[in-house]
Amino acid sequence: MKRVRSLAIGIVAAVIFAVLAGTQIFHVAQMRAKPSGGVAEPHFTLTAADGRTVTEQDFRGKFLVVYFGYTFCPDVCPTNLNAIAAGLDKLGGKADLVVPVFVSVDPARDTPEKLSAYVAQFSPHMLGLSGTPEQVKAAATQFGAVYSRVEGDGEFYSVDHSADTYVVGPDGVRLETLAHGFTPERLAAVLSQRISSSALSMPPAKVEPSGSSQGEKQ
Repeated sequence: MKRVRSLAIGIVAAVIFAVLAGTQIFHVAQMRAKPSGGVAEPHFTLTAADGRTVTEQDFRGKFLVVYFGYTFCPDVCPTNLNAIAAGLDKLGGKADLVVPVFVSVDPARDTPEKLSAYVAQFSPHMLGLSGTPEQVKAAATQFGAVYSRVEGDGEFYSVDHSADTYVVGPDGVRLETLAHGFTPERLAAVLSQRISSSALSMPPAKVEPSGSSQGEKQ
């Protein structure tokens, strides 16, 4: 009887998860249909996990791969972040010229510590950024990303958000927008072509991944 009860509970949990994930994908598809726009040279002021203020100027000389989401996202965010990490792995040495950036659109729950631990699950090179609600909104608008909180029971709310991934060049110009569902091979091909055709010198970016510290350098 216990085995039957456990099996029933497991089935119910799986169904609930599938419904939540499916609902989010549906809302993401709807939000992607909205005009997003954005600017050719997006600007932003955000905060890294260690409290540093970060702007687009800190990344001059590096390519950026930017994604907006939140750590409680059940399916869409992990799918895209895994694709980003796998795509960078396929670049080999060229990956040193690229900074993957995850911007949280849920700063109320995504504390610096939680954000740092979350991005580290996908890549040790991924940088987690957030900020005040106003700063996050301004950054999203610059890139053309959209998001909206869906109220739930207390802290158990979700955030509908667009799922595009943005590629920014070393001069700060937005080069590509990849829709949700892109493959690692697609991202690697885009970055490889862009890096090869770039005539710019690329000094190291000033900003390090969220988990980095001065002690790790020594």
